[in-house]
Amino acid sequence: MITLKKAFHAYNAITELMNEKMSFKNAHTLLMAKKELEHHVQFFAEKEHELVDKYAIKNEDGKVVLNGNQFQMPKDKIEDFTKEHDELDSVEVAVDLKEKTLHGFSEIKPSVLEALMELFDFEE
Repeated sequence: MITLKKAFHAYNAITELMNEKMSFKNAHTLLMAKKELEHHVQFFAEKEHELVDKYAIKNEDGKVVLNGNQFQMPKDKIEDFTKEHDELDSVEVAVDLKEKTLHGFSEIKPSVLEALMELFDFEE
């Protein structure tokens, strides 16, 4: 079991690795893991979007007001949003990976390693 937040970060780390050259076995392992995580990540994104829609400031057309890539929120709603978002982050999900070992990564970004540590074992 992992949290939705960890599933989201693992999915993003796998997506980042998908552009690297690697053995067929590692590529297949990562692709299967990505597919396994995909529905959890979609659920997370949908629920996060609902939270933003619920708490964000909206313009006269009912669209969320953005400042760059950040949505705007009334200060009195931040605590409620944070509480609900933390609940979403902490939802535990089952991830059934058939292959859990990645081989031959001599170099990997620490952020990628951190995101994948709970799903995979790494061997040289």
